Amino acid sequence: MIFPLGGKRIEAHRIVLSASSDYFAAMFTNDFGESFQNEIELQGVDPDALETLVNYCYTGKLELYLNFFILTFSKNYLLNQKKVLLSWKKKRSSA
Repeated sequence: MIFPLGGKRIEAHRIVLSASSDYFAAMFTNDFGESFQNEIELQGVDPDALETLVNYCYTGKLELYLNFFILTFSKNYLLNQKKVLLSWKKKRSSA
């Protein structure tokens, strides 16, 4: 599936996003229109933040620069913020 955002086309698999995000799991496993669409437009989402999130879902690694958009995105929409911050702290302590 593809997220067209801000001139970018971010590709991801529903199963990968659903496994990492309650938000996406609800979107793709219920009778929402998004569960059948190949392209999904998310409103009010920063393209770089979504790209960072998708990379995290695939790799478990978070390249985090603590900018406002990424933290807001993970907190309000897609991820358990505690899980994200613990992952970030773990990465920092091993560097």
